[in-house]
Amino acid sequence: MKSAFLIAAPTSGSGKTTIARGLMALFTAKGYKVQPFKCGPDYIDTKFHEAVCGTPSVNLDTFMATPEHVSELFSHYGDQADICIVEGMMGLFDGYDRDMGSSAEIARTLDIPVILVVDAKSAAYSMAPLLKGFLQFDPRVRISGIIFNKVGSDRHYHMLQQVCQDVGICCLGYLPKSQALETGSRYLGLDFSEDTSSDELLALIESHVDWKTLVSEESKFSYSKPTVSLRQSATLVTAKCQSAVTKPTRPEKVLIARNKESFSFLYTEVIDSFAQPQFFDPETDTPDLTDIDLLYLPGGYPEKHLEALVQNESCREAIRNYALRGGHIIAECGGMMYLCEKILTDEGEYPMCGVLPHRISARSADRKLSLGYRHFELDGKEYRGHEFHYTQFTETPESITQVYNAKGEPVATPVFKWKNVLASYTHLYMSPKLGDDRGLNNHKETASSDPLPPNLGGKGLHPIMLAGTGSDVGKSIIAAAFCRIFKQDGYQPAPFKAQNMALNSYATPDGLEIGRAQAVQAEAAGIACHTDMNPLLLKPSSDHTSQVVLNGRPVGNKDAYDYWRTGTGFDYRRAVCEAFDRLAARYNPIVMEGAGSIAEINLKDRDLVNMSMARHAHADVILVADIDRGGVFASVYGSIMLQEPEDRQRIKGIIINKFRGDMRLFDQGRQMLQDLCGIPVLGVVPYYRDIFIDEEDSVSLEMKRRELAEGKVNIAVVLLRHISNFTDFDTLERDPRVNLFYTNNTADIARADIIILPGTKATLDDLMELRRNGCAQAIQRAHRNGKTVVGICGGYQMLGQTINDPDGIEGGNITSLPGLGLLPIHTTMTSEKKTQQISFQFNGQTCQGYEIHQGVSSTDEPILQTDHCIGTYIHGFLDNAPVIEHLLKGLTTTATPTQSLADFKEEQYNKLADHVRQHVDMARIYQILSE
Repeated sequence: MKSAFLIAAPTSGSGKTTIARGLMALFTAKGYKVQPFKCGPDYIDTKFHEAVCGTPSVNLDTFMATPEHVSELFSHYGDQADICIVEGMMGLFDGYDRDMGSSAEIARTLDIPVILVVDAKSAAYSMAPLLKGFLQFDPRVRISGIIFNKVGSDRHYHMLQQVCQDVGICCLGYLPKSQALETGSRYLGLDFSEDTSSDELLALIESHVDWKTLVSEESKFSYSKPTVSLRQSATLVTAKCQSAVTKPTRPEKVLIARNKESFSFLYTEVIDSFAQPQFFDPETDTPDLTDIDLLYLPGGYPEKHLEALVQNESCREAIRNYALRGGHIIAECGGMMYLCEKILTDEGEYPMCGVLPHRISARSADRKLSLGYRHFELDGKEYRGHEFHYTQFTETPESITQVYNAKGEPVATPVFKWKNVLASYTHLYMSPKLGDDRGLNNHKETASSDPLPPNLGGKGLHPIMLAGTGSDVGKSIIAAAFCRIFKQDGYQPAPFKAQNMALNSYATPDGLEIGRAQAVQAEAAGIACHTDMNPLLLKPSSDHTSQVVLNGRPVGNKDAYDYWRTGTGFDYRRAVCEAFDRLAARYNPIVMEGAGSIAEINLKDRDLVNMSMARHAHADVILVADIDRGGVFASVYGSIMLQEPEDRQRIKGIIINKFRGDMRLFDQGRQMLQDLCGIPVLGVVPYYRDIFIDEEDSVSLEMKRRELAEGKVNIAVVLLRHISNFTDFDTLERDPRVNLFYTNNTADIARADIIILPGTKATLDDLMELRRNGCAQAIQRAHRNGKTVVGICGGYQMLGQTINDPDGIEGGNITSLPGLGLLPIHTTMTSEKKTQQISFQFNGQTCQGYEIHQGVSSTDEPILQTDHCIGTYIHGFLDNAPVIEHLLKGLTTTATPTQSLADFKEEQYNKLADHVRQHVDMARIYQILSE
């Protein structure tokens, strides 16, 4: 039996740190073994906990770790203690989003009582409603005692005791006003210097606080939860990621920079995750890095100790040489600053290691606080941590990935990866957040069974372009397969399509827009999507015009003839080439995709995406042909023969796609095609039906049309002429409880259980058509009859009261139309396009999605619900299990599918890669890309 409690407060500055420190010191002085903990990502308070208790303090954080892992930490580190004291942060219910990540969430997770520290200065019975509100706000949080701070007199305290008696809470004592107990501030937090009156604090705690109750076996503060083993999966995030075959599960020889201040920000759990970590002081030591698996440079205050760091030139040189020869380094905040070229202060410029070509300003004029939780994706893994610093870059460096705060909003924090160095201002946490190991060294990819490519550890591969004999031959899917194969084989591939024409688009992490196919290919490659992967996107708004999206932002509507023939006044060729160059500098190989047919000789002088792009990239071209549509010999031969001699030489192989039937029947045809074209057939890929990859083109919708089905929930997606982002419904379509079909038949709409109005590139035009064909009236009747109606993006706008386009943003002749009147919103089309990835709450659970739309509606609610009608701008809304279960509630009794969307997608990408590996000569592909 032990005691355990969390010390919290209504607000910051109430005195919880002082009282927590005092109780820790008192119990330690009386011979109890105290295990301190700190809520949140705080390095400074934990250092003072350790100084008081003689035991390292442990951080507990439900943003950076799972609740299960937080419980494991508490049990593991508190197992041998007599008393576990958890110091809260900020106000009790203050989190990064409402009370998420708050001290209250920690208390609920650990199921331990809370002692509330209340600043009683200038207050008496007014404390009653305050305490009553805190006690009743969340019954799951057990506030079991009150300690008052800054009490003016004994009479004042007696009044406060009466308050506690009236509201029904135990009063555990108080601290009187004392100048000696005031804590000042230092560079990055509170100041507990050695001359602080610890003896006076100890005496006041002992005489004024009922500390004996806190260790009584009969009190509310006793704790008897069973011990839980700390999972071995909690391993440090490292940059050891180059070989998919030789990745260790954890580095064995780890060297950590650590001293009193300049490199002092370390989580206890990180240190304890290694069997025998070694330490060195960059101010005084020259480290031996000969056989080190990982060099870890944590944060601290290097800007306060620059002269010592500069004088130890041998240490900086050893680290620089270690990085140059490919040593694995992770550097956080101060550690990253130490790797940079220089640190600038008001006193001068100080050279650092010079591994990163950046300069950091610690000048007083540039001092600016950057604070908060951070998360980002890299190589298909999610990283979580926090940021806390005042220094700044002297320039705006380019980041290899977009970093977000806890609410999913982009922040400007850069992340650097050079050779095997990973560096950022973000202090990274090392625990499993989402059920699997996080970290560059612990990917769970399965290495290919093929022999390793001859240059896996050496030079890079040429770019590869998947060009086509026509549209819809399968270029996008084959490109996705190659992205996953290269990733599995230890490379860092990235997709690229210079120009894409599609209505199905996607929002990048930094809030810009690219074609959906490149987002899918990036996902297959295990990296975050970026506009450099698809710098030019054309979104058709009619048969003759398209919206032009350049580098993720719309730049206007263009007539097709004007775009292709007469010139536009903008150098698109230069823009797409620059995007490719930026991408190629960061990834290898680049998996390029052509567009349509490579033999459109009438558009050759304007070609941006096929052979002209292959020439710029010095790419090896693989021609993809669809045998299912017939005429494969003529289409392949003609596509090659219509090329100029220089371009013909770039075509290094042929892949025949979508073969049906016995593969042996094409053996002779394969040889004939090779003899005819003088180019090898590298593979014949069979048609498949059991692999599900997001489609780019709405051509596939014709194949998806189905009828109503018995025994399932029938969901009708209204088939619009300008439908966009139809991948919003893929998750629903795969749900075994659902029969989802596309229709503009009014009888089908009437009989469906749920009707969905999808997104569209031409909201007003499609709304007008719905009125003409009777679908609008059918939807309204179905809603009156109790059917659920859902609107996504443009469909959401149609469900409102009115849609206005006074400036002709959509390019049509309609300036205003009444909506279907099912939602209380009015929408006005605007020139500004909103594009962002977002997190949102639905039925108490956090969900993910993205927005791509023009138009502003008269509500701030991300999701608008009325009686059996839901509208939202969020694409991906229906990919979230809480949303699907809400929609299907009462319509089916079948068990909920358990596989997550992320796991499903990973499974499909791996199945696709296996399918293509089996039927394509990958050894020959690697040879071509290496010659």
